[in-house]
Order: sequence, then structure tokens, then C-alpha cells
Amino acid sequence: MEIDDLQKLWSRVRREPRRVLPWLVLAVVLGLAASLLNEGVRRLVFPEKAPEPTRVLEARFAQVLREQTDLAEALGLPVADPVTCGATVQPFESGFMLWTSEQPDSLFACTNNVERSCQQYVHVSLSRAEQNAFDSQAAGVRTLFNPTGGFRTAWIHNGLNNTLGLPLVAEKGLQVVVQHFERGFLVRDVPWFRRADNQFLPLPDTQPVLSLQSTRTNRYSWSYHGKYGA
Repeated sequence: MEIDDLQKLWSRVRREPRRVLPWLVLAVVLGLAASLLNEGVRRLVFPEKAPEPTRVLEARFAQVLREQTDLAEALGLPVADPVTCGATVQPFESGFMLWTSEQPDSLFACTNNVERSCQQYVHVSLSRAEQNAFDSQAAGVRTLFNPTGGFRTAWIHNGLNNTLGLPLVAEKGLQVVVQHFERGFLVRDVPWFRRADNQFLPLPDTQPVLSLQSTRTNRYSWSYHGKYGA
């Protein structure tokens, strides 16, 4: 509205207040109502996203990611806070298996090939009859350190006895710290296994970190960061 129009309107209000003021008030009210309606429709059609919660980055993980910028870029942002949980690891001739109680339905079979590839398998519980059937299948590859539970199922049923070879030592129970990121996860306090004499090395003060970076669905590449042993 131009200044001249405003002046004319004000002049008319002064001359005929009882006739003009109600319409002027109604116009203002309708304008405000339209503005509020538009805002309500906008919020309905384009709802505002709730802010993402800020995740706590575990101190040792933060140190590794500061030093390994390529790893930080590969993993992305943390999507969960760090969790302390139980874990089991078992070394084989050509790799290792890892299970954590934080992901109880999954286990990870990782190879020592050039790509250091890892595959995620569903942790399967067997009935007694199924276990007996697998035991008979495993008769030809029986060793002193045969895998048990989910490791045993994956080793035989998924053909990991061909991929990973024979187990070198028995399964080792651990307490670890796990944190998930956009494209993988980190595990702290998995001891390094020295194949020269088939033994786990004592954990160093620097707390070693095992990383599993997602490459595609259920597939990862792994790397180990920190001193191998005390």
C-alpha cells in the first residue's frame, strides 16, 4: 500500500470512525489468521527435524581417529555412544572370528588376505539334532581347538573351514568397548595374536583398537591400530 493510500485511509477513519474501524480491525484479524494458517500448513508439510543427539566419542577412539584421518573419513560420524560388553575371539590359520554381546545375533569372520576382508554372519543356535549333524560333518576337520557355538556353526555350515582354515587356539573371552559409526564400528582391547608362537600378547597401555569399516552390505575391511603388545 502506497503512502497516499494510507493517508486517505487515515483521513476517512477520522471522518467516519464508526463505519471504517470495524472493517479495518476485521482486515487486520483476517491477515493475522491467514499468516498463522500458512505457518501451520508449512510446519505440517515440512516438519522440522529433531536435532540429532550429540554422541560421546570414547577417548581412545578419538585419539585414533585424530591420527588416522582416512579411517575417520571412512567411518563417518558416531551413531551411538560407546558400550562396554563381552566378546569372544578365535584365531584361525587364515584369519579370526569375532563376536560381541553388543551384537549378539552377529559374528564376524575376518581373513588375513591383502584386502583384510570381513563378513558378517547371523549367529545361529542349533538344536541337539542339528549339532550332532554338524559334528558328523566336522569329523574330517576335527582339531584340538574346534570352534564351539555360533563359531562352530559358521565354520562348518558357511564353509569357513575352507576360508579361515583350522583354529590355532581355543576361543578367548574378553571385555571390550564398542562404538558404532555411520559406516562401521570400532572395538577396543582386542589383544593381538602372535602367530609365530600361537599366543595372545598382553594388552599394552595404549589400548589397541580394531576397526571394521563397511564396504557393502554385511561386508567390512578390518585394520588394527596401536601397539601389538605390552
